[in-house]
Amino acid sequence: REEAEASGRGLRAELAAAEEARAAKMAEQAERDELAASLIGGSLAAAVAVEDLAEHSGRREEDLRSRLALEESLCGTIAEGLRAAEGLEQRGLSLQRLRSLQEART
Repeated sequence: REEAEASGRGLRAELAAAEEARAAKMAEQAERDELAASLIGGSLAAAVAVEDLAEHSGRREEDLRSRLALEESLCGTIAEGLRAAEGLEQRGLSLQRLRSLQEART
């Protein structure tokens, strides 16, 4: 009878130790799961931030390209205006020379 009780106590102690070990493993797994969820959440947040930044950069790039096209267009218009003014100036000089020559003849 004493041997059976001792054996029972031994089995209960082993069972308690096994349950304790199981609880410790479950707690450790829960901690790992929590850490993994945190890392995944952080990774998702970073991915969203990168996507938002890329979208903003894309809009910024479109704005810059649009401004550059407008500036190039304005520069072209200014260059045409300068060429036209230069042509008018040369014509004006030609007219002035013609008038000078005409006046010299008369």
